[in-house]
Amino acid sequence: EQIESILAQSHTNWTLSVRDDGSTDETPALLLKWAQRDPRVDVVVDDLGRRGFNGNFAALTRRASSDFTMYCDQDDVWLPQKIERMSQAMLEAEARYGTVPILVHSDSKVVDRELHVLKDAFIGPRGLRTDLQGILLANSCQGACMMINRAMRAELISAPQLLPYDYTAALLASAIGQRVFLAESLMLYRQHASNAIGALGSTEGRKSREALPVRAVTVSIAAGLRAAPLIEKTLQSYRTRMSVRAQSELSDHLSMIRAPTGFRKFGAAYRARYCFSRRWDRYNLMLYCLGVATDRYEN
Repeated sequence: EQIESILAQSHTNWTLSVRDDGSTDETPALLLKWAQRDPRVDVVVDDLGRRGFNGNFAALTRRASSDFTMYCDQDDVWLPQKIERMSQAMLEAEARYGTVPILVHSDSKVVDRELHVLKDAFIGPRGLRTDLQGILLANSCQGACMMINRAMRAELISAPQLLPYDYTAALLASAIGQRVFLAESLMLYRQHASNAIGALGSTEGRKSREALPVRAVTVSIAAGLRAAPLIEKTLQSYRTRMSVRAQSELSDHLSMIRAPTGFRKFGAAYRARYCFSRRWDRYNLMLYCLGVATDRYEN
């Protein structure tokens, strides 16, 4: 269904590079059949072995040579205008900002296994926040809904792989380039019981919540807090290229993370204009800062 939805795009000038990351079922054979059916489907064969989702996307990113690059997850479905709309937005962004690193991302509809719509918008208004504070605790850039230009691809290839590739791209775009959000749902984001990461919460996260006290921080806040040192390492070599505003926002965020529990930490979090995945996360962070909630989720 994923490949069928790409073949059905209104924009037809594309190449789909697919790299199987160690499947043990019939996936490799099926991919070769797709490649025989349509010459735009390029099945990548290499000796890199199993890389995990981050390493797999990194290998494909290094291989890409087109002006614009998009990413797709195996079980999502693209709506027919997705490539066309995002290409238009990218061309407009390059005309406005020049050849700086640019990331364009859209919203998506949350659907179940049978593609019944559960939610019309996954990201919503928080995607319009393109500053660092808008993503430091909750990334609003969904990898399968993003497009990058050549300049961003070059940065992404050289950046450390400490965070998920889409989070790294969002950080770089917000810190040294431009990030543009299309408030349109251009993809069906499939959810099912085995999602490791998803709109409805991971299976692992639900199990963790059941085993923890009521006043443990939420999974998303725990992930945001633990990402702070990785964010700092990721952006370390870009400090001199970051805007004054981005440097200030990163500094304020790290100060909040390092502040001792109490009103000083609470005040720093309150002053920050963070975005959150869920409304409760804002209050949960405040409880954490005051020492009422604790981060007891396992890595």
